[in-house]
Amino acid sequence: MLGKARALVAAGEVGEIHLAGGAYLQDWLAEETDWNWRVDPAEGASRTVADIGVQWFDALEFVSGLLVQTVLADLATFLSSRQRPTAEVEAFGSAAGPTETVRIESEDAATVVMRLTGGARSACLVSQVSPGRKDGFTLELGGSLRSLAWDQEQPRAVVARLAPGTGPADRPGPRRGLPDAERPATAGGVIRKPGPTRFGTC
Repeated sequence: MLGKARALVAAGEVGEIHLAGGAYLQDWLAEETDWNWRVDPAEGASRTVADIGVQWFDALEFVSGLLVQTVLADLATFLSSRQRPTAEVEAFGSAAGPTETVRIESEDAATVVMRLTGGARSACLVSQVSPGRKDGFTLELGGSLRSLAWDQEQPRAVVARLAPGTGPADRPGPRRGLPDAERPATAGGVIRKPGPTRFGTC
């Protein structure tokens, strides 16, 4: 669906992109006993941004066609120490058996503000310590004509929103939140929303 979103942007349906935002949230390192080679201080100074943040930046550039020019990031380490197993542990696993306390220097999360080519602005939140979020990847673009949104936890649709009164719905549909079986079929996975409470399909 990111390819569909990219095609809509390239076709001019979004207009000039002004804003972009989203998040990439995970929880697999949310506990002090969660350990992986990525948190080892010997492996480098950056973790969350270098591991999953770059994936969000890549998706942003791919869909928007714009490039990140300048970056301001606030990096946060909430778990300043972790329990490293003295024996090997698999990825996405917790320490079991004997451990040693290790001081952590890499970031658990970050808020990142960016300027893009063309003057667009962007903001992104990335985290590996957000309980209950396994792969919470979201991306939204705000253009001069409409907004596009994609959520990896609902990957089969790109939502396109228009300002109220700027265009009729193709047909009325249910509100967001209904099970997939109750949603109207979409052509190409694009749901067009003319306003905040009604949407139609194309």
